[in-house]
Amino acid sequence: MDALAREQGRTLSYARCRELGPKVWSERARAALLERLDFAPERIPLGAKILARTAGNGYVRETVEFASTRHHRIKGELLIPDAGRRPFPAVLALHDHGGFYTHGREKLVEGLSDSPALMEFVEKGYEGRFWASELARRGYVALVTDVLGWGER
Repeated sequence: MDALAREQGRTLSYARCRELGPKVWSERARAALLERLDFAPERIPLGAKILARTAGNGYVRETVEFASTRHHRIKGELLIPDAGRRPFPAVLALHDHGGFYTHGREKLVEGLSDSPALMEFVEKGYEGRFWASELARRGYVALVTDVLGWGER
């Protein structure tokens, strides 16, 4: 891998920058990535709000909303285990592409939709499990949002 990295000329490959250590490499790589993405909206307060709170099967589901930019707010589901030792480990749960654009976070959180098409999709794609709900029951906090272009986004 080291030889291949040298041949490719990827100057920020960790294989070529190992001597810097992971912290310094990460800082430089992140700065280069953000520069190349040319997307650097100003930092703003999250302005998080809890819109609803529902008891789930082994967890509490909070429907939340927060700012991602001055112009955009994102709605999501925060799943918090009923039991266990705090602080809980946390997961940002992102749904698949799957070509099924009408549902995003509903693919991962039980009880958000009773659509027969969604149930069929979850059965085939996720072996019948809403995996963010499963993680919450197993002691993980999970934040689930729609990816841009799916569901409410």
